[in-house]
Amino acid sequence: MTQARTMAMAVATQKKNTIQLNDNGPMNIYSHEELTTQFQNDVKSLSTKSAHDDVVDPKKIEQDYLKVAIWNFVVGYCEALSTHKDSTRRYSLFPVPFRALCQLVLEEFLPLLNDAKQKSASVATSNSTNNSTKNGSSAQLRHRQAVQTIANIIWKRAQNKKCGTLMQDELHANSLYTCLCGDVDGKSLDCFGAASLVVVGMNLSGLGNSCLTLSEDHAYESHSKQLNDGETKDAVIVRGTCEVAIPGNTKTAQSKRGREISETFSSQNQSSTQRKKLDAITAETSWLYMAKNPVICENAGMVLAAMIGNVNCDVEKQKLKTGEEKMPVVSGPLYKLKRDLLWVLHDAGFMKKIPFALIELGDCEEHMSSERGMEWIDVTGLVQGAKCDSNNGNEGGKIAVLRNEKLFMDAIHISRKLYDDSQAYPYLYAGHYHKDAGRDDPTQEYRLVESLRFYSEASRVASKYQYDSRDCMQLMKHMCTVASLIYRDILMHPFSNISSTSSAGTITSSTTSVCGSDEVVTTAQNTGNPSEGDTAASSSSSGTIENNNDKSNNKQPRKWQLQKNAIAAITWLLSFYDSLFHWEEREGQSFVEILGLRHKHSFAKMLGTFDLDSRRGAVETMLDGSNNNTTDKRIQAVTENQLQYFQNPRSQRLVKDSLLIQALLKEKVIVKELDMAIPSNELGRVRKRRRQ
Repeated sequence: MTQARTMAMAVATQKKNTIQLNDNGPMNIYSHEELTTQFQNDVKSLSTKSAHDDVVDPKKIEQDYLKVAIWNFVVGYCEALSTHKDSTRRYSLFPVPFRALCQLVLEEFLPLLNDAKQKSASVATSNSTNNSTKNGSSAQLRHRQAVQTIANIIWKRAQNKKCGTLMQDELHANSLYTCLCGDVDGKSLDCFGAASLVVVGMNLSGLGNSCLTLSEDHAYESHSKQLNDGETKDAVIVRGTCEVAIPGNTKTAQSKRGREISETFSSQNQSSTQRKKLDAITAETSWLYMAKNPVICENAGMVLAAMIGNVNCDVEKQKLKTGEEKMPVVSGPLYKLKRDLLWVLHDAGFMKKIPFALIELGDCEEHMSSERGMEWIDVTGLVQGAKCDSNNGNEGGKIAVLRNEKLFMDAIHISRKLYDDSQAYPYLYAGHYHKDAGRDDPTQEYRLVESLRFYSEASRVASKYQYDSRDCMQLMKHMCTVASLIYRDILMHPFSNISSTSSAGTITSSTTSVCGSDEVVTTAQNTGNPSEGDTAASSSSSGTIENNNDKSNNKQPRKWQLQKNAIAAITWLLSFYDSLFHWEEREGQSFVEILGLRHKHSFAKMLGTFDLDSRRGAVETMLDGSNNNTTDKRIQAVTENQLQYFQNPRSQRLVKDSLLIQALLKEKVIVKELDMAIPSNELGRVRKRRRQ
């Protein structure tokens, strides 16, 4: 590390045009408040204009992205410091050697970019004549060559993992700190880390018009095709893309970086002998690339928001047993830091187009609440035909929710408005929030209905995409996880409820100390006390928190307090399955794991937790078809007096008098293989049985 730093300093002194900070900041930062203030000052100076806007000074873009690089390095340093799997190697965040960290960026990262810029210019010059007509305009070729060169140098600088490991699945591998100092903990880069650093590098190298582009599980580079020679601003219609998150330093891996995403799909489809060309997945039908609706980070502030949102507070591979369950351990101080930095970016307007950043802020508030997160916010306009009362934070006929919940609602609204309702994660996070709020509090039972409603919305979004085993692998994992959460936390309940009842809108919690003052144990739910999370985090040197739900196998089917809640819950559980059924029927194949008869959270097992009367009422309500409000996308907030019910299933397996419906109307839910088979289509093909 010392040798590399010395060599970088020598190289940096030879560069004439190295970017310099206008203000290097304090030598050391000694507290959370001081770090947040420094961050806020830097965020205020960031431009809100797009990188390709003609009125933006290129030097301003470079200065903005330098601040992004520095803060990515600083926060990555804090993440590495507080999340090591070995407790003897987890440290307090403060003091932060801020000036030294800034110098590391200037002395080690910028020289890498200068080298990449020179290599890119040299290669582009030698190849432009031969390839300009074959691969596009010379400007496009130069841009792709620059992306490829910077990506290759970044991957070469990052640590190489052992053969057989998946870099993309590694924790705490998404920052500039990991890239430059990964040798300390043996870390490499994940796909987000690689893509974000390439975009930062492009803009720091004066090669603007490069944007970080995000789906729900992938990241890549995109740019306006205004780069074509001789074209004017009016000619900008579509964006070019560059794949960069390809791990490894082989010639094959290096050559694939910088390619258009469509070329990546083309090569994959050509190499697959099992897929018909007509059914081949494309960038326009892929979930991994968010079809035609990716989130484009148009300026440095949006890139920074995405980076802070990607901070992982989990302590790697450190899980403690509680009864039969293993619960993750997280860093309290890092959660608090992430939360407050995201609020700074939220207030500056850099998160208004990034649903992911909003739900991550909501997640931070759920696990470590602040006074701001516990404020009541009026959302009356989001509830159609609302009938209000004075309870649940409602005053003067208004509907109010905690600001924490409003963050999830905002993320859903943005996804619907800007991205054609193409994101499942906002619904999943909202579902988790309501599940945690209602699972142990009888007065909040309606929240379990809301949780199922949001989970069903997530499965509906998933069903919009064309299925591909590689492309949808992570999406399938989420559906399995949701099924597990539904069964464990909503449909089942401990014989004795040890949690205390909370006031409306707050979430129950119990906090106890273990191992002296070094660690605290807290539930995954939030507390109504805005200072309690801070106390837990600051009560120890490492501030480690364990998400301990104190669960056991001693459970029984939930005894619903109100039958209307049980009926509504069943309809939304059926909605969750309906979208998955419909997805399979549209694709003409069985691929959803949780639809298997022998799955531990099978259809029959889940629905069998409800009594017959509730199932009958739910089937009658679902097939009635008179409630048109269930599909009104203006409805996002629901109170106990405004329950919604799912109606009008799309799947042929849930139509009136179908085998599954008949099974639901019997005392014991028994589902056979033929009941779950994909129905024949209009061409008269036989029913397809599921592969068990």
